[in-house]
Amino acid sequence: MINKENTSLSLKVNGGLDYQSGFAFIYLPTDLQSQRAEANPGFAQDTRTEVYNSNIQVAAVFTQLAMGGKLNLTTSAGAVRLHRDFRYNYTRGRNLPVGVQNPSRGGVQQLGTEYQLNTDVGIFAQQEANYDDKIIGTVGIRFDKSTLNGDNFNKFYAFPKASLALNLTRFGDWATKSGIISQLKPRIAYGATAGLPNWGTPYSQLDITGIGGLSGLQPLTTLGNPQIKPERATELEYGLDLGLFNNRVTAEFTLYNKKVVDLIQPLNFAPTTGLVSTNINAADLVNKGLELTIGAEVIRSRNVTWFVQPIFWYNRSEITRLTIPERLTGGFGATFGQWRVKEGYSPTQIVGQPRILPTTDPNYASSWTVYGDQQPKYELSLNQRITFFKNFEFSALLHYRNRFTVVSLQRVLFDEGGNTSDWNGTTETGNDGKQPNGIYRQNVNGLDESGKPKPGYNPSVASFLKLREVSLYYRVPKAVLNSAFRNVVQGIRVGVSGTNLLRWTDYKAGYDPENSNFGSLALGSGVDIGSAPLARRMMFHVAIDL
Repeated sequence: MINKENTSLSLKVNGGLDYQSGFAFIYLPTDLQSQRAEANPGFAQDTRTEVYNSNIQVAAVFTQLAMGGKLNLTTSAGAVRLHRDFRYNYTRGRNLPVGVQNPSRGGVQQLGTEYQLNTDVGIFAQQEANYDDKIIGTVGIRFDKSTLNGDNFNKFYAFPKASLALNLTRFGDWATKSGIISQLKPRIAYGATAGLPNWGTPYSQLDITGIGGLSGLQPLTTLGNPQIKPERATELEYGLDLGLFNNRVTAEFTLYNKKVVDLIQPLNFAPTTGLVSTNINAADLVNKGLELTIGAEVIRSRNVTWFVQPIFWYNRSEITRLTIPERLTGGFGATFGQWRVKEGYSPTQIVGQPRILPTTDPNYASSWTVYGDQQPKYELSLNQRITFFKNFEFSALLHYRNRFTVVSLQRVLFDEGGNTSDWNGTTETGNDGKQPNGIYRQNVNGLDESGKPKPGYNPSVASFLKLREVSLYYRVPKAVLNSAFRNVVQGIRVGVSGTNLLRWTDYKAGYDPENSNFGSLALGSGVDIGSAPLARRMMFHVAIDL
């Protein structure tokens, strides 16, 4: 590092190395109840996994003060390299002799192996400028290439970014004279990034098979695409930061427009080709949304401070280009609802049976009934922080999600077993009075003649309000610590906290409309098959600073 009066130059080198080795063994003896009905009873599998990750980043940072110290310039440039080595293999045996656990002794054997090697390389440069805290700007660019792309690790993709903010309260003394506005900062920003293809997408891969009792190879029915490109996204964001009464009241307003191009989608082949599909860059998507945050110290006194921060946001998506036919994905078929990928529509829209004929064009092909959308109409959260009697601190976070659609099979499964709470009730709207609710629901889906949801399983449109987090802490006064520990202990903080303690919802088809058996997939995540609700947790804390 080099320092002078108005300039400095530093070189930073960061790196990391991760190694993970795993071993798993499964053995199901022939006399196990679950094995007795199998065609080849007795099962064993030996699995080995190794993962090796490494990363290194080198960056040079040059800072300079100019124009008498009013202009602060920061220039940075560098490179980054990420590498991943994944190795997975297993030996599986069925029809094992009694008491034998070695999978290679099975009458039916199967081998599986997968090696994944990929490397990402990036080069970046950035220039930041701050003029007297009045004008703050940044421009930068990053070039990336990856072995996951279909260009054989030869092509760099460029991802620029830029931002500009004006601190209007620094222009003149009008803000000081008003005594009301303490911050007024309009801002605009633009940036680009990318999502890489899954490993192996550029290549047509081989699979292990058995031929005449010997191991062999055969091509998979998914064709590789050597022309595959990364999914690229650009976002334009503009907003306003506002502070009132010496920042006792703050607000942030943001609008954004995010465009994603070259989304990777499956292209299906005709059955006569012997192939099923390949992945191509077939779609573009746009996301538009709004975020509004307001923060206020409602009470600010010697003994009590109360900070309240409500947040409002929403997002709307639309597929603007699709070069493959419309398709349904996720879920368990159109009876219960699937995600529709179609140009001009939201990719999170959920549709299903029955197929209907649009009244606006009788000659148009039949379409699907719209059940709803996985994205909520809007979301709200309320964060509160209260300090009282100087050393107590209480905080709570509430979260509300308004009207989003869930593909729920839990009530289906309960109805099939006659275990639903209202299975034989008569209060279900639309019940014909001749069948129990549980039977009636299994035959009803979609919308009625007036366009309202029929009282079947779908759509399961839900809202919820949750107490996400709550905590209470007490900090032992400094005088007590000095008296008890003679400056050895600098601080003691004790408290209790909880997560997911309370939930209010109109969702009747399952336990929790937020949960999904398929995690956080972009399409198909909101599927409830009896998934357990988020666990309520209570934790006690003791923190000691020495």
